[in-house]
Amino acid sequence: MLPGLVALVAVLFVPGAVLARLAGIRGLLGLAGGPAISMAFFGVAGIGLDRLGVAWSWPGLIACFAAAGVLAASAGAWIRADARRRFRTGGTSRPAGLWAATYIRTPAPGWLTLAIAGSALVMAIPIALGMESPEALLQQWDAVFHTNGIAAIRETGNASTLGAMQPLFGAVGDGYYYPAVWHGILALVPGFSTIAASANASTFVFGIIVWLVGLAGLGHVLFVGRTQAAVKIALTVILGASFGAFPFVIFSTLAQWPFGAGIALIPGTTALVAAALRGIPQGIRFATPARLTVTLAVVGAAVAGVGLTHGSAFFSLLLVVVPFAIAAVVRATARRWAAGKRRRVVWFAGILGGGGLVGAVIVLTHPTVQAMLHYERDTNAFYPVTAYRLIFDLPLSPIIGGMWPVALCVLAGVAVLLRRPDPSRWLVGAWAFVIALTVLAAGPDMLLRTITGLWYAQSSRVGAVYPVVAAPIAALGFVAIATWLVGALSTLRARRAEPSTHDVAPAGRVTFANVSTGMITAALIVTAGWHIGLKAEVFSRSYVPGEIQWGTMASADEIALLNRLPETTPPDALILGDPANGAAFAYSVADRKVVFPHLGASGMSGDQALLR
Repeated sequence: MLPGLVALVAVLFVPGAVLARLAGIRGLLGLAGGPAISMAFFGVAGIGLDRLGVAWSWPGLIACFAAAGVLAASAGAWIRADARRRFRTGGTSRPAGLWAATYIRTPAPGWLTLAIAGSALVMAIPIALGMESPEALLQQWDAVFHTNGIAAIRETGNASTLGAMQPLFGAVGDGYYYPAVWHGILALVPGFSTIAASANASTFVFGIIVWLVGLAGLGHVLFVGRTQAAVKIALTVILGASFGAFPFVIFSTLAQWPFGAGIALIPGTTALVAAALRGIPQGIRFATPARLTVTLAVVGAAVAGVGLTHGSAFFSLLLVVVPFAIAAVVRATARRWAAGKRRRVVWFAGILGGGGLVGAVIVLTHPTVQAMLHYERDTNAFYPVTAYRLIFDLPLSPIIGGMWPVALCVLAGVAVLLRRPDPSRWLVGAWAFVIALTVLAAGPDMLLRTITGLWYAQSSRVGAVYPVVAAPIAALGFVAIATWLVGALSTLRARRAEPSTHDVAPAGRVTFANVSTGMITAALIVTAGWHIGLKAEVFSRSYVPGEIQWGTMASADEIALLNRLPETTPPDALILGDPANGAAFAYSVADRKVVFPHLGASGMSGDQALLR
């Protein structure tokens, strides 16, 4: 799988990171936000190439990237010219927002790299153990549709979000909407022997690499310039790797590859949003025409990348960034109100409120969104139990208090943020917001629960974004607990020491470094390496025939039969069979068309309905 993995990492990181760099955004911030910008590029290119009648291919994409590169380079030149002009006219040329110097250099980059690499290994081991083979079939409902979506794009050369998935339905209108960026990328990336292998590789790349680098970027923006910044950034990555709600449940039991890819983009995108808006409460005038325009373009591209990857992921992003945006705008307006700029504040509030209301009406009245809001799912869970299961990561671990060391750090971080003023206090609002909607989605039918239809009223989809806000909060809580332990242990050590031995040698001192290392080690031991065994079991219950939780679609013998179809059937064969018994896999596994390319009954033609 290694050649394809390297190629997929390059495809996801390089285009976006290069475009960000051309626009002047450097360092970890540009790297963390790069995949979201890449997804926006591929999504727009897929729609554009289809409109131009050009097949989805590397030559077409290279031409599109050249055009995007010219625009990004022009934006970067505009930013530099604006800085020089401001300096000549007596203003400050110091960069702000996305271009702030604090975001260029990462504190302790070696330790952060080690944290990412170690966390990636701990996450990859159970996934690989559960899959058993790179080419294993993920035998869950959504996986059939998504792997066949890749096959459809390879066959038609159309990767447009407005029509690429039409071949999977017998009777849908022209321009049928379905997010196809994930499918389009995997249809082109080289290095994989089968479609299943490319889809499985995306679990490693999105669920581990994109996810961890994004968390590092988010931690960098939140904590850089503050006390123990390097520790908090590294802890955001290490603790973010512990959760089962994402990526393990999403990429295995639920088989939601595009949605999971969108969730993986949220930390890096949030980092870009936070870096852009950080200029407002600090009083830096970043809203010059150049800075404002380029900021909106870069942040808008990342946000669009999340939305193009999956619509529900876009609404998950809003759960995180809206509380931050509200906090930033409130601080900025309060500062300007106190400075006597009240008329400007009123105008700004009116424009912002009116624009937000109009945008909400446009989005919520769209037919696709309306269909999501009216999605019916029969649930009746007890609210406190759902909240408890989310906080203690019980969707993964059936053990009482499954991930209690990390949950304890999260709760401690919430207490720290509420007890004293902190620039990251908005995280508590986002944390509570995610918990509330997860609880509503799992609970009985009621008016407020309607909004969870944006996630198909499935609590596990809403809860997938929980680690984005919980990880940095846990990092703060971890530091608070470790600091308290250092003080308590130092005091205890001093009390027990003889008067003549109060001057302890440096090697024997209780330090933050050895206490925090001990805490991480103890947490890993108590949880068996963030529940490696349980996570492997979650994947095996979705991949291994005979162990699959909701029933095996294709046994080992039937998978062998699917692999033989290119030799036992002609190229123009049409396979008729029950999709729930594995026949639908013939399209993605053997490149043979099937009557039923997915398990659902929506969009069927009359012939399909009759044969069904």
